[in-house]
Amino acid sequence: MTTTKRKEISKDIGIIIDHWNAVVKTKTGKTLNLEINKESTIDEVLKIETNFMSNLGEFKRKGKKIKNIIVGEATQSLENFIYNAEGVPGNVFLAKDLLSKEEKELKAEPRGQKLRKKLQHNGTLILDLYLLPLPSFMYNDYLLKTDDDGWDECLEIYKKYWNHKLSGFEFEDEVNVYVGFEKLRTHSVFTRFKRWIQEFLENKEIQVKGVQRGNKDVPFYKNYTKELFHQNKSD
Repeated sequence: MTTTKRKEISKDIGIIIDHWNAVVKTKTGKTLNLEINKESTIDEVLKIETNFMSNLGEFKRKGKKIKNIIVGEATQSLENFIYNAEGVPGNVFLAKDLLSKEEKELKAEPRGQKLRKKLQHNGTLILDLYLLPLPSFMYNDYLLKTDDDGWDECLEIYKKYWNHKLSGFEFEDEVNVYVGFEKLRTHSVFTRFKRWIQEFLENKEIQVKGVQRGNKDVPFYKNYTKELFHQNKSD
């Protein structure tokens, strides 16, 4: 990652953190222990972004195209990030769906390699909706709403990073979009994401499946694990 890109990401994440802390303070009357430390969070995001782009590099080297996009909430830490090159815990998102009992017992690095290989084999990409590595309850309890100060500015930053993350990939002629957590369907940012991803892919003349109008239409990936991951049985 270039120095210029690191500065750009740091600035954008700083803006989101400032708005987040303001929302928490407004809703609680004080910052409690939920106020986000800007310096450490920016450092964590930079590491997460670097690992995500390494996954993009693996897709390119293997000539793989994206067939499925599973929209997650946000990674809670670099350690729990599904694309962490140093490995992942056995209970990380999707590990229960993809890894065998023996694979889950592997050390973190080979376990993560197995997980990424199986996702790439099926052309499946995990895309986080949010940029900050926070626990789920914070996203559910302290969401930035459309009428909050800073909504428009934060949304534009999210759009920029969705575009940045997806623009380097090749796609199949049809792409399936799934939601990784059912609660995401009620998030205002997810509603905007649905509009964005539809435009992004249709501009590439790619048919989008799974995204329509309304908040409860995007299919939950767990209802489609056989269709999504059946090819992995031979791996």
